[in-house]
Amino acid sequence: MAPCDDHTFISGPMPTYSGFKDFTVPTWCRDVMIGDAKHECIIWNKAYRHLTAPELISRCTEIIGAAAARRILSLYNITPDLSPVDTFYAIEKLTTDGMYLAMNYDAMRAHPDCFAYHFDEPSYYDTDWIGLAHHSFENIFIWSTLRSTLREHQQGLSRKMAHLWLRFVVGDEPWPRFGPNQLLMFFGPDAKTSVKPAAEDTDRGYARWEAISQEGLMDDFGRLS
Repeated sequence: MAPCDDHTFISGPMPTYSGFKDFTVPTWCRDVMIGDAKHECIIWNKAYRHLTAPELISRCTEIIGAAAARRILSLYNITPDLSPVDTFYAIEKLTTDGMYLAMNYDAMRAHPDCFAYHFDEPSYYDTDWIGLAHHSFENIFIWSTLRSTLREHQQGLSRKMAHLWLRFVVGDEPWPRFGPNQLLMFFGPDAKTSVKPAAEDTDRGYARWEAISQEGLMDDFGRLS
């Protein structure tokens, strides 16, 4: 949602993290697409890869206080004895959810006429982000400028995504709307696509975000991320 901070699509200030549950679309905008990548925050790995689990817990406590930090970290199974590797990926998941996925899910539910998606296709480029599905990689599939550098099976997914985005731009429905069944398009893994309800996407973390929201911790979650 951040790229829409143009005072046009979102006419006033950007909503708070908890404010996306009341997200509305301007009357002039017929359709909106809301989506994200599975590992959004891996692109900032240098900002947190040095943190140990105790350092992470201490940092979180400083930012949002002991009680809120304890509750949110418990939902992500972050404990002082986590290994460095497990701590790294726990931070990536928590920040991805707090900065992107949780508020996107609130916006999808607030505007169920949207076209919703998750990008789960892992990158094979030889970088620190290999094996992960991040937003920089997603852009290649949509805009197609580096399509030839993708693996052969991924090039087909790139063509399909570009076609679906063009359908959306000209006013066609690229896939079923989110609606009461919370339908989302899933891009990847294995360069496959499928439409299924959020209820079948069991590892994403929807229940965790719902608990954070119901306990009034969404703004703390966003600040922490």
